[in-house]
Amino acid sequence: MREKLLLFILKFVGASLVLFIFWFWKIQSFYLLVFKNFVEFLGMDFKIPELSILLFSNFIPFASLMIITRGLNLEERLKKLGWGVLILFIWHVMSTEIFYSIRFKPQLNHTLVPIFYLFSISLPFFLWLIFFRKKLKGLFVLG
Repeated sequence: MREKLLLFILKFVGASLVLFIFWFWKIQSFYLLVFKNFVEFLGMDFKIPELSILLFSNFIPFASLMIITRGLNLEERLKKLGWGVLILFIWHVMSTEIFYSIRFKPQLNHTLVPIFYLFSISLPFFLWLIFFRKKLKGLFVLG
């Protein structure tokens, strides 16, 4: 059954607001602790640029989309959610290292940071499109 696009957008905003509250209330501090331990385990310095911390919240739109989109059973949904979280986590480690490495190189900083920033905020939506690529055609009805 197709869903109206406006209803989908409203559900996305609602789910994102709820996850936003949980993220900043409890989850972000836990995530930073896990992130810190993982980065130190890899032997990297734990110095997170301010921009990276802001980008860590890109879990919110990804989780919101995975929760509200119809067409997957619970097992498939959890599996794809897990893969997406893993991909986002790996991206967070890589992008933090990149941001930290280029912070004192103005020419690279001005060129690469906007590219990585745009990619980071778009990545949750790309993952959602990839995970639902077979189901997107019949997902919405306009009007």
